[in-house]
Amino acid sequence: MFCFALFSLLFKSVFCISNLNDSSLEQIYIFTNHQRGSDVEIISKILCSKFQNSCPFFDQYGAITDLDLENLRLLGQFLNTSYDLKLPAQKYSGIRIYHPKTDNFNLSSYTIFSPMYGFKPRKLKESLNFKNLVFPISTLEFRVLDCYLSIKLESENYLRLNLKKQDFLHNVSLESGQTISDYLNFSMISNQILNKKYFNKTIPSWAEKNQEEILSGQIYYFKFFFGDRNIAKILSGNIFEHMIKRLRDFRAETVVYLTNDAILCSLLTGIEETCNFKPEIGSSLIFEVRKSARKRFVRVLYLNVTNNYEIQSNEIEFRNCGKSCSLRDFLQSIDKINGFDPEFEFMIIKKPTSIMLYG
Repeated sequence: MFCFALFSLLFKSVFCISNLNDSSLEQIYIFTNHQRGSDVEIISKILCSKFQNSCPFFDQYGAITDLDLENLRLLGQFLNTSYDLKLPAQKYSGIRIYHPKTDNFNLSSYTIFSPMYGFKPRKLKESLNFKNLVFPISTLEFRVLDCYLSIKLESENYLRLNLKKQDFLHNVSLESGQTISDYLNFSMISNQILNKKYFNKTIPSWAEKNQEEILSGQIYYFKFFFGDRNIAKILSGNIFEHMIKRLRDFRAETVVYLTNDAILCSLLTGIEETCNFKPEIGSSLIFEVRKSARKRFVRVLYLNVTNNYEIQSNEIEFRNCGKSCSLRDFLQSIDKINGFDPEFEFMIIKKPTSIMLYG
């Protein structure tokens, strides 16, 4: 079920130009962060049950801000320039856009693709085909994730970190009036506070006084959850497999998956690219399938939107495959691995009682 490509990747900040000029783009799949979703409901529920004290939840799916729209415009300009208005969809059946159940997908999509269609609303509406796509977390996945998080919280590395942070957590508890004795609980609160701050919500005075620690807490939150390959497979394995299935069909198409920062980070982790940061709105993971006279090959890019409203385009290089990986080698590398890491399965087997509590 959770079939992921486990090939090592390296970032390259310069485009691979060789053999692109003499190739045609047949398929392109774009995973775009169009909203903040790191306050994942399933994770919040599990952590609330574990800590049982302060467990705030912030609805991060608010209205798209002007800053978000600026980032999405940057993405649209990049796509328009990079692909020279020659996306496969324009020659075939339009751009297919898969989106979660949110109110922002229309605005996000129109903002991204307006430059490609000359800012003509009617042409844009005719060319974008929307479809809701949701992969609910199953009961078994919830049980496994709960068990795995318990194991991670009992690991030697985490216990050592938590012990080191006790003096700070004690002071924060006094300042905030909450009982925060666990650093992961603090990191979850930090992420939610920074989400609130982005939407110009009032944040507590104790957080203003501890901004550096709050930022560090959010980074740790992303690293702990979305930088973990086993958790990444639970959160984003299905949407990745959905893309691979379409890719195998060899249909000429342009497909956009509107996701959030948690899913995008999980996708990067799933293909063994480090993600211990919070992706900005507009940041995207792109899979191109190109055809030259000899073969089809896959090119993968990560577009990182910076705080300075710039796009850094990084080409991802596959180990033992070169900058342009043949489609055959790409699919074979995916087929070699199925399921979770052996170490993950072993840990779950060692601790069956946590899973059985939900029976």
